Amino acid sequence: MDFVRLHDEQDFHGLPIGLWGIPQPTAQWNNEKRQSVLDTSAEDLDVVLLPGVAFDRSLSRLGHGKGYYDKFLSSYTAAAKRPRPLLGKNLSLALPLSCAD
Repeated sequence: MDFVRLHDEQDFHGLPIGLWGIPQPTAQWNNEKRQSVLDTSAEDLDVVLLPGVAFDRSLSRLGHGKGYYDKFLSSYTAAAKRPRPLLGKNLSLALPLSCAD
C-alpha cells in the first residue's frame, strides 16, 4: 500500500473509485509520478484522509481489520497535527477496540 500526496481538491475529486467504494490515487498526476508522503515530514501535509467504518470522539478508528492505516498513523501522527474525523455519520460515542487496534 502506498500513501501518496494529492495536489489539490480537483486532484482528489478526479480519483477513480476502487474496491470498497474508496477513491484510489493513480500512479501519476499530470504525467509525473506521485510523491510518497512517507518521504516527507508531517509539517509538509495539510490533511490526511483515511477511510473508516466508524470513528469515536477519542479519535479511535474502526477499519477493515488489516491495520495498514493504523501502522502508517502510529509512525506519522507523532509529528502531525491532531487528527479530526470528517464524516459525522460515521462518528460513534465509543468503539469496541482491542489491543491490536
